Amino acid sequence: MKKLMCVFRLALTVIIVFIVLLSYFTAYRPLKLELERQMLNQFVLMVEATDKTAEQFILRSVEGAAGISSRSAIRQLLSDYFDGNATLDQVKSYTEPRYIDGLNALDGVIAAWRVADSELIVFHGDRYSELEYNKFLLPENNGGDLEYGFTQAGAEKLLIVNSPVIQNSQVLAVDILVFSLEELELSLNNENMAFAISSSENCSHGGNQEDAVQIADGQTVYMTDNIICHLWPINDTGWFLEASMTREALFVPVDDASRVYMTVFAIAAIFLISGVQMFVYFYTRRTVRRLEMRKDNYKRKYSFDQLTGALSRSFYEEMLKNDLRIVDRDYDNSSLVMLDIDCFKQINDTLGHQAGDEALKAVAGILTRSCRENDHIIRFGGDEFLVCFHDCSVEAADLKMRRIEKILLKEAEIAISYGVVAKEYKTIDEAVQIADQKMYEAKNIKKLKCADEEDEE
Repeated sequence: MKKLMCVFRLALTVIIVFIVLLSYFTAYRPLKLELERQMLNQFVLMVEATDKTAEQFILRSVEGAAGISSRSAIRQLLSDYFDGNATLDQVKSYTEPRYIDGLNALDGVIAAWRVADSELIVFHGDRYSELEYNKFLLPENNGGDLEYGFTQAGAEKLLIVNSPVIQNSQVLAVDILVFSLEELELSLNNENMAFAISSSENCSHGGNQEDAVQIADGQTVYMTDNIICHLWPINDTGWFLEASMTREALFVPVDDASRVYMTVFAIAAIFLISGVQMFVYFYTRRTVRRLEMRKDNYKRKYSFDQLTGALSRSFYEEMLKNDLRIVDRDYDNSSLVMLDIDCFKQINDTLGHQAGDEALKAVAGILTRSCRENDHIIRFGGDEFLVCFHDCSVEAADLKMRRIEKILLKEAEIAISYGVVAKEYKTIDEAVQIADQKMYEAKNIKKLKCADEEDEE
């Protein structure tokens, strides 16, 4: 009997070991690899979302430089200079205060030059000299196109924008703007992930082709012993957004699941293996579904602005990418409004950025409270908001905006300027441009009115 029990125990041990090994190679290991793949996909998705923030900074900087170069009065005076109707000193004295005023509205500018026919018109900045602009002329710049790129000065990474000043198809001058990327890099970092803008095609933490892992959409992730790294190209600049994260931080859900599975395997040696395997199967499926839901929630999160709760610029760009109309075709009479906060820079400068943030929240809150659920409220950028009023005429939209303007003045002491357009343009982008133009016309009328009142006083 004793011998029989020994044989039974030995046979039972062999069966248990076989079942455990079979479960490990057919269930645990494949499911663990699938969970790791899901986490790597989520990691790349987080990098892509962060890259949108970096690209928006670049877009704002490039558009800001183009805006400075396109000021009509300054361009006309430059044209007069080339025609011999104005002196260089006149051009410099007229340009400098207006040029610097435009630069002060941009974030991160550390140096700027305007050069016309090898003559320095304006220089602003304290890190470089007046004659150092040559090293910031981009090699691919042919003198007629707006170009931008990255460079590195010591440990500091810089964004360079070369913006031509053009009048009647003639290039009169070029604006050379240098932006520091230090604050951008700091703003991208979070508790678990570190970001850096890099010109290298290799991760700074090491990693070669042997460490490369191909995941969804042909993306490559480099996995060393301790660090997971991914390089996301920034537009067509040849530079990359490098994201790194420890394996431990990324695979916390996988490690948690692994501990559960090991416990299940230990129990399987005692209880019915088939039942335990069924439990593992359904538990893993639920974990995978949760990860999929987290990924979908993460995508939805980036459709909303985190500060104001309004729809984000990414939502607008997705609409633009799909070439959607301003509103659904079911609405025959719809309007679009572009608005921004008057003197927003003054609020930030005098009361601080926290006060500026509170002003943005107040505008978004009152817009949300005053609009219908099917209207779209989008934080377009900075202090600008885009509002799509569905099934609403221009007259009705203008009336709504007047009420909103009064509410903002009464409840938050915030003044706004806005422009309204009807659903008569083919694309959102075209309508936004017209609404933006009308908004700035309204803002200029306010400024002229204030100036006239001051003159009368």
